[in-house]
Amino acid sequence: MLPNKQGIALERAPGNAFRARYGAAMGSHQPRRRQEPVPSTEGAAPDSGERFTPDRGVTAQIQEVAAARTAGWRLCVELFSPPTPDFADRLRSGDLLADLRAAVAWLGPEAERFLPVEMVLDTIVRRSRRRTHGEDLDQFTDAYRTLWPEGVVWLPRFEWMVEVCDEEADAWRRGDHEAAKVLRVGQQEYLEKELVPDFPTWAGGVDVSTTVMLYRIAARFVVTHLSFETGRDFERAIFGSSSPLGW
Repeated sequence: MLPNKQGIALERAPGNAFRARYGAAMGSHQPRRRQEPVPSTEGAAPDSGERFTPDRGVTAQIQEVAAARTAGWRLCVELFSPPTPDFADRLRSGDLLADLRAAVAWLGPEAERFLPVEMVLDTIVRRSRRRTHGEDLDQFTDAYRTLWPEGVVWLPRFEWMVEVCDEEADAWRRGDHEAAKVLRVGQQEYLEKELVPDFPTWAGGVDVSTTVMLYRIAARFVVTHLSFETGRDFERAIFGSSSPLGW
C-alpha cells in the first residue's frame, strides 16, 4: 500500500505483459518511483553500457499505446468541457462510447475496470430514444453550470497531457526513441505534480455532489485513467466498492 499526500492508502494497479515491455523500452529514462521490470539487454553486449533500443515491432506497439493514451486524455478534456450540441450528439449516438472503448482496448482484460463508465454511457444512448436532443443538452448544461460556474480547473492539465502524449506517439513513429522516453518521463513528473496530489479527492467530491450520472462517471473515468497512467489504484482508494450505476 502506498500513501499519497492526503494519507489515502493506494494499492499498486495490476499490470500486464505489454505494459511491462513498455517499461523495459523506457530503460534508464523510467521515473525512479516506478518499480518497472529491468530493461531487456537483448541486442547489447554484456556489460557494455549500450542502451536498449526496442525493435521495430515493439516500437510500433508502444506508438499505438501512446496514441491510445492520447485518446484517453482527449476524452477527459471532452467530458469536462462545457457541453455543446456536438457533445450531446456524440453522447446520444454512441460515438463517444465507441471512442472510449477504442482508447482503452490496449489494456486487454484490465479494460473491464472501465465497464461501469461504459454501462452508463450506453444507458444515455438508449435513454436518448425517449428524450429530445434539447432535453439532454439542457440537463448537462444546467448540471455543469451548477457544479462549475467558473469552469473546471483541471482542463488545462488534461489538455497538456493530450499534447505531450501525442508528441510522444509521434516520436515513437519517427523512431526518435530518446525523445519519446524523455517525453514519457516528463508526463509522469507532470502527473505527480499537477494531478496526483488533489484530483482524485476532487473527483470523489463530484461523485457525491451530483445526481447527473454523466458527470459522476466522467470523474470516475479520469480517476481510472489516472490509475493506469501512474500505476496506482486511485479508484479503489477514492470510491471503494461503491457503484456509480443507477439514476
